Amino acid sequence: MKRKLLLSSALIAGAGLFAASEYFFKMAMTPFNKKADSKELSGKDPLYRDKVWFRDFSKKTWTLKTDSGITLFAQYLDKHPKKPQFYYMAL
Repeated sequence: MKRKLLLSSALIAGAGLFAASEYFFKMAMTPFNKKADSKELSGKDPLYRDKVWFRDFSKKTWTLKTDSGITLFAQYLDKHPKKPQFYYMAL
């Protein structure tokens, strides 16, 4: 009985792991247009301010064609202000 339960649990866990890895592999390898900022913004989103800032910030689009024919895309944020440095002093 214990052996059956252990075997069925291992089989279910293995099937779940296989399904999850298959899903993530397909998402990474599917050649369709994936844009990070293509979704509509909602004011209810906790990251709304940051997403609006990123959308409105001037970006340069870089492309690179590999030897195997794959085209890679990137967005470069030019003149991005450095984060302020904070120094703490303990007394």
